[in-house]
Amino acid sequence: MDSDLVPEVDPPGWVDGVPTSGRGQVCALCASRDVAWVHPLAAHLVTYREHGKQHTLPTFWVLCDRCEQLHASGNVDAAIDVMRAAEWSWVPENDVAECIVKPLEVFRRADRGAQRLES
Repeated sequence: MDSDLVPEVDPPGWVDGVPTSGRGQVCALCASRDVAWVHPLAAHLVTYREHGKQHTLPTFWVLCDRCEQLHASGNVDAAIDVMRAAEWSWVPENDVAECIVKPLEVFRRADRGAQRLES
């Protein structure tokens, strides 16, 4: 049987390819473990080029309440500031456009909407 025809089975606690709880997840923007939202991403929109190399975002991003509000507001500059202050702080200033702005734009374009995680 062709493995491409066999549907993938979600791991326990996942539905339609995304987690239903925040256990083991961190906020994609600020790295908080207190996540509350999951954003499934459209698979055909998650590929992009960074420094000429192909990259692919995961199938979902999770956000904490604060970053969810920031994302919903559309304030990309503030989101970039949050990312720079957190887990993305390793990115040199001259690489922000490639290493932070591009993945954030791809996330925003591929986002299929927020779903509240179980507490």
